[in-house]
Amino acid sequence: MFSFNKKNLIKESSLNLAKGFSMLELMIVIAIFAVMTTILIADIPNFRNKSSLDLTVSDVATSIRGAQIYGAAQVGSTNLAKVKYRLSFSSNNADHFSLFKDSVETSIGLNGGFQIADIVLVDSSGVKDCSIGSLDVTYEANPYTESLGTALEAKAFVEGTELTPFNYVDIKIQSVKNINLSNCVRIYANGQIAIASCTTCP
Repeated sequence: MFSFNKKNLIKESSLNLAKGFSMLELMIVIAIFAVMTTILIADIPNFRNKSSLDLTVSDVATSIRGAQIYGAAQVGSTNLAKVKYRLSFSSNNADHFSLFKDSVETSIGLNGGFQIADIVLVDSSGVKDCSIGSLDVTYEANPYTESLGTALEAKAFVEGTELTPFNYVDIKIQSVKNINLSNCVRIYANGQIAIASCTTCP
């Protein structure tokens, strides 16, 4: 009888031990949790900066789309009054760009800590022009119709000279503190506006 009870006690103790965690296992779990938390906390500034860049680039793209829509929505006949919308960009580390409604200028600032660092033009043959200091992009109605315009195409000008034909233009938005943190708003001649990785220059 005693031996039977002893066996039951030993068996029951073994089952209880199997149900819990050992001190070593708990320490390993806590160490893994601590390492993961440290990595996440250390990456918060990078995540914040990347989010700020994405927001800034998105704001610039939204301003361009607004000019495009307003420009195309004007009456297009050359015999009737129409409004031209023009965006003016400078690559001289500018922290703003200008939106013109005819001759009325509105300055649009970038989010703090970002600047327009570069403008790259790619022509219809794929040739890059990385020497552009300033660029004007214009949207206006189709001049061949008296109804509401439908022209969504962009016209690009450098120092008053229209660039034709061209494929797209990249407006590079870059962090002031970290030059490796950048992204581009891409303006296609056919009217498409996208956020894309910047075209690199030699």
